[in-house]
Amino acid sequence: MMFGTAEGGYPLAVVDWQTPGHGPPVSDAAYFLGAGLPVEDRRRHEEELMRRYHSRLVDQGVANFSWERCWEDYRCYAFSGVIMTVVASMVVGADERGQAMFTAMGQRHTAHALDVKAADFLPS
Repeated sequence: MMFGTAEGGYPLAVVDWQTPGHGPPVSDAAYFLGAGLPVEDRRRHEEELMRRYHSRLVDQGVANFSWERCWEDYRCYAFSGVIMTVVASMVVGADERGQAMFTAMGQRHTAHALDVKAADFLPS
């Protein structure tokens, strides 16, 4: 989701990148929080947001999914945003707005992966 600013733009625009995949739902949350919030806002609110996300899943009947497992999956999938940034930026046309978007995505997703220590999940 992209939000307009005081300078202009649509109040809200939803972009469908048409990249469906099979995997833990937490990967969507990691991708969204990794790109959707400025780095400082994500850092300040991510654990609370993820705890709410986990609680809602459990409230809706998801069983055998502990908070610890949810957080671990969230950390592991932080790299998916870095990968998507690289791949998507190579296959779409380039213009000033797109370059600004991919720059923001790269900065946010990389900071996210570093902050949650996603490298802990890489093979040594």
